[in-house]
Amino acid sequence: MNNENMKRSIQLSDADMEMVSGGFSNNSGYSSGKEIMCHSCGETDEGNFEVWNVAGDERDHFRCHTCGHTFTVDSNGVYGTP
Repeated sequence: MNNENMKRSIQLSDADMEMVSGGFSNNSGYSSGKEIMCHSCGETDEGNFEVWNVAGDERDHFRCHTCGHTFTVDSNGVYGTP
């Protein structure tokens, strides 16, 4: 990077970084290591999701607190409906 580009560099906030990465990385459950994003409203902030498991269902269930959309993610990162 040349000096001119360095002068124009900015530091991204955590919220900006989440937009770049495409979602938060879930750290537990069946969807561990998968990037999670609400496909209804685009929410990516981990704090705006409720996460739970259902016995016998090998998927994590998510509810977006921003828009109310509910969805599932399995161990392959495949999104579905509850």
